[in-house]
Amino acid sequence: MFNNLKFLKPSPKLRELILLLHIEKNSNVAQSRLALYVHLAPSMVNKYLKEFVLKKIIKTRGSNKKDMSYHITESGLAYLNQLFSSFMDETLTLHRETKDEYRSRLQRYYNEGVRRIVFYGSADLAQISFNAVEEIGYEVIGVVDSDFSRHGKSFAGRKIESPSAIERIKPDAVLIASFANREKIYQSISHLEKKGIRIISL
Repeated sequence: MFNNLKFLKPSPKLRELILLLHIEKNSNVAQSRLALYVHLAPSMVNKYLKEFVLKKIIKTRGSNKKDMSYHITESGLAYLNQLFSSFMDETLTLHRETKDEYRSRLQRYYNEGVRRIVFYGSADLAQISFNAVEEIGYEVIGVVDSDFSRHGKSFAGRKIESPSAIERIKPDAVLIASFANREKIYQSISHLEKKGIRIISL
């Protein structure tokens, strides 16, 4: 869950949340497995678990590590709900702020006269982007994807085509709406800029 994060490192509270969520789902989960979930040393996970027991957030059953199980108490469940609620509030705030910044960046191109665009990509970022560009007033005249398995399928009422269709569609710009291989995608279509088609990569 926390692999390859550069900007959002897990806080102690987030680690508590993840640990308690896994314990809630599986009371027999081993400390070594919990350590993998939160990317901590087993000794550090053991510290968290001891603190949970001390605060009566969980209780343990069993006499050794092999048969040890962890059970969330009633007060522990209330604490878990509190953690999850706080996590959701912060996540939604971050989502709103990210969406607003993304929309602001798209608005700049609209103000420069870009109107008709083609989406390059049809996965998660494309879904977010589509709502933003519609709000601003762009006209999405096509969707392309380098994934052959998506060709012919529908995205927002538009048939997904091969990137080779971009020149035929003749947009003002191509919006790279894909997290994966963004630089590779740009390199594959950068020649379109010489033909007056802008490449938008946010």
